[in-house]
Amino acid sequence: MTIVHLLTAFTLLLLLAVLATPLTRLVHLPLGAVLVLVGFAGSEIIVRLGFDTGLRWQNFHDLILVVLIPVLVFASALQIDVDGLRRYWRSTLALSMPLLLVGTLLCGALLFVLMGHPTGFPWVAAMIAAAIFVATDPLAVSEILVRRNVAPPVATLVEGEGMFGDAMAIALYMTITDFALSGSQAGGSAPAMLTMSIALAFAWAVLVGAASGVASAWILGRTLWRRSAGVERGMLSLVYMYGLYLLNEQVLKSSGVVALLAAGLILGRHYSRRQSEQHSDFTLMLWRFFSRIAYLILFLLVGATITLSMFEQRWLAMLIAIAAVLCARIPVVFGWLPAQNRVLHDKTLNFQQLSVVYFGGVRGAVTLALALSLPTELPYWWTIQAMAYGVVLFSLFVQAPIVELLVRKYGERL
Repeated sequence: MTIVHLLTAFTLLLLLAVLATPLTRLVHLPLGAVLVLVGFAGSEIIVRLGFDTGLRWQNFHDLILVVLIPVLVFASALQIDVDGLRRYWRSTLALSMPLLLVGTLLCGALLFVLMGHPTGFPWVAAMIAAAIFVATDPLAVSEILVRRNVAPPVATLVEGEGMFGDAMAIALYMTITDFALSGSQAGGSAPAMLTMSIALAFAWAVLVGAASGVASAWILGRTLWRRSAGVERGMLSLVYMYGLYLLNEQVLKSSGVVALLAAGLILGRHYSRRQSEQHSDFTLMLWRFFSRIAYLILFLLVGATITLSMFEQRWLAMLIAIAAVLCARIPVVFGWLPAQNRVLHDKTLNFQQLSVVYFGGVRGAVTLALALSLPTELPYWWTIQAMAYGVVLFSLFVQAPIVELLVRKYGERL
């Protein structure tokens, strides 16, 4: 693909995104759902006219994992309200870290049992799929909560789960995928031994990534970050973001996304408190722009890569994935989370609030990004990708509207 073709494709994607945005107000659907429909319709028209879209599965891995995901994670961490998050930090961290791991194991076990094909869909495949499915996208739900003036803790939990949980899910996905691609072919290992090996590698990736993110952001915040302003600080943040990500992924062999999450939280809190309003606004606007572009491209790519054969051949796998995701989330949200709040004497959520948190776990950008980045060397990659598409489409067209209905119904009880 030449530079001209890439630039043309990028321009068309942005044009479609701009045209699709006003449609969300007319059809009362999340932006992601409209973008998927527009991307699918656009690609079908282009193909029927005899043009090659240039989209190839093998091109997505590096584009997604190296270019788009770091932008989404860092921008999310940089913009979150740290002071508001602090009030409900225990519930938020529990929902997005230990409970996320529990949910991943439950979802993986359900997928493995329900698929019923240990050879074609082994335990490692179920765990890869589960890691992809547990990543939530708060954007679609946040728009509803903001529009309906839903106050914390519900809004904070949904947003915090999306930010922290996405970083954990990405790190877990990359760890399990490395095992699946290793020469030992971990997919044939016993589930218990494989899970233990994955847990150790995951712990290393998270701890080292978090430590490097905290240390580097602390140093940067007290040196170059203080001395920079406006455009200069924006350029510095971009260089720092990709540098930190590549350092962790290529040199330290740890989680670049966890490092970016930690760094973004520290830098966002640092300049929001110590720097001028003008400088903070420019940096935040820059990263909002970057994250918006990444978000739009992801959903349009999904729409453009959807094929009807995916639904014809993998419809049962999609239904199994949707059922596993919904069932695995029930004990986490309605069981463990309230029990933990009572033990720690945190604010107890009522049933109405828990219901919004449960259905607010909408799958979106990160789930799609990980599905698009699946290595085609894995024999079950297309099955997992089809399942991910089914889960996300269900989230966008069913779950998100349910959240709006619940918010409208429960009103002040939230």
